[in-house]
Amino acid sequence: MKREIQRKLIQIDETYRKNRLQIEEKLDELSDEQKRFHFYLESIFERMNVTSAHYEENQIDKRKIYTLIEHAEEESLQLTKNIKNKLEDRLNENQMLYSRKIRYYEEEERLLKKKGGYDNG
Repeated sequence: MKREIQRKLIQIDETYRKNRLQIEEKLDELSDEQKRFHFYLESIFERMNVTSAHYEENQIDKRKIYTLIEHAEEESLQLTKNIKNKLEDRLNENQMLYSRKIRYYEEEERLLKKKGGYDNG
């Protein structure tokens, strides 16, 4: 019984760490993607400025383009925030589940020790 509890504790720990790592990697990817998108939008605006300078007779309404870019940025920030919140919730759930399972098996271990059946293997 002792080995079984130890095996389950190890398995719980491995599962917790694997899940935490996956979620943290997704959070990092999300942050990186948000940064790339921000720089992409900035580059569009810069290219628009350069392009409009060459075509003065066909003036581009920079305000409209800027508004569209700004709207895209705001929308991406909101989406990123929602996804980040969901991932953080999953991270917290993973932690709570881990803690609950660890407490359960530690209590099992304590009860077995109390009964004297823990050292039997």
